[in-house]
Amino acid sequence: MYDSGTTTIGEYTLIYSGHSSADKTRSAHGVAIFLNKQAATAWKTLGSTWEAVNERIVMVRLACKPINVTVIAIYAPINPKNQQQASSTTDPFYADLQATIKKVPKSDMLLIIGDFNARVGQEQHRTNSNVKIEARQVEYWDELSIEIENAIKQHDPATAYAMIRRLRGGRAKIENLPIFDKQGCLLTNSNERLNHWKDYFNDLLSVPSIVDQATIQQIPSATITVSEQERQDQIPTLNQVQCAIKQMKNGKAPGSNGISIDVIKAGGLPLAKWLHEIFVDIWENEIMIENWTTTILIRLYKNKGDKKICDNYRGISLLVVTSKIFSRIILNRVQGLLDKQLLEEQAGFRSNRSTIDQIFILKMIMEKSRNKNKPLHICFIDIMKAYDSVDRVLL
Repeated sequence: MYDSGTTTIGEYTLIYSGHSSADKTRSAHGVAIFLNKQAATAWKTLGSTWEAVNERIVMVRLACKPINVTVIAIYAPINPKNQQQASSTTDPFYADLQATIKKVPKSDMLLIIGDFNARVGQEQHRTNSNVKIEARQVEYWDELSIEIENAIKQHDPATAYAMIRRLRGGRAKIENLPIFDKQGCLLTNSNERLNHWKDYFNDLLSVPSIVDQATIQQIPSATITVSEQERQDQIPTLNQVQCAIKQMKNGKAPGSNGISIDVIKAGGLPLAKWLHEIFVDIWENEIMIENWTTTILIRLYKNKGDKKICDNYRGISLLVVTSKIFSRIILNRVQGLLDKQLLEEQAGFRSNRSTIDQIFILKMIMEKSRNKNKPLHICFIDIMKAYDSVDRVLL
């Protein structure tokens, strides 16, 4: 295969890379990627991005859901017989491959496919191959170490930290960090830490109500018209299900079943119809699916304070995504009624509103007070663990 380029063969698109046609005396190496009609469309969606690195490496990007995919096709050289052959073929190939991998966007899924020139054998062959592979691994670690050293010399701690994190396999997991118990004793045993976290969140989320029940009974209930009640009682439509799915944000952690919203969105109309049937069954029978009530409670560090103190973490509940879609359908129905009950002064947690408006108004008041030389008194109220101590009966 000579030169590089793209061509169409029937319903397929061929992206290839090979030796220069001016050098036909050499043995011809080459790599290529065949794209069917669907894959070619995905390739063109991202601007027909491709790169012929050399006669052994070619790269393309495809627009896929939930994330884009970068495909690198390779034709690896065989294990070198001597150092001269390694310097002329093997080492440049792996250097080019490493450089190509670095160009891949971090948000892409990376696929490396092709002929790795792997060999299957016994005894002598296996021993020789292992020695060569181990030598190549040592070279790889040395290259990373040099990159870290250069980053430190160039006062680039972000790059150095990223390289170190890659070497050590990511960040330290919170689950492995010791914590203090109520008496200030350091817990290092995993079972002891788990039990303490359980007790901590149990106490945090079970705050006794300070609101008198008589006060709760005095709160007037909202009244709605008969026509509005009938609208609220209607079975969810397929369009409402699709709208709720579209409103969900991508990239969020899944619940106990491991299914993320990205997967559901990728399912398109067929999956939306299947969910619609489930939601209709729940609506008519008024029985929730059992695993929808199972929540994974994780803890996130607040980025301030001692990591060994539980109060410096906030709990996040991971719900089953399908239950969140069902809740979104209900929220969309009652949102109009809720907005009528809320005070005009409330801007947070409201559609098409933001606390930025209040911040702007507050700044204007401060500026006018300063210009008029008038005294100004501002009171800030910060309720400790406000969301964790909500009276659920009152809510």
